[in-house]
Amino acid sequence: MGKTKADEWNTFICLTCEERPEFPEADKLKEHLTTVHNITEFQGNRQMTMHLDGEDFFQTNYEWDIQGVKLAQAIRCKRRGLDKKIWSQQ
Repeated sequence: MGKTKADEWNTFICLTCEERPEFPEADKLKEHLTTVHNITEFQGNRQMTMHLDGEDFFQTNYEWDIQGVKLAQAIRCKRRGLDKKIWSQQ
């Protein structure tokens, strides 16, 4: 998870916590789920809430339910190579 470039990311937000903490790194998310919500099995159900295709990027958002804990996930990636070329020709 987490990208170093500002135009790419893979971030989780805990919707169960009132503060809505954000986790761009997997180990920090797992630590939060373990220490705050007592979760040690990280499998859950995921539902896509949005997908956006742009000429230079694509973004997908999901909502997760892991043992009753709700998480939002946002993933944004730059288009590259042939994928970018195809989209720029439309």
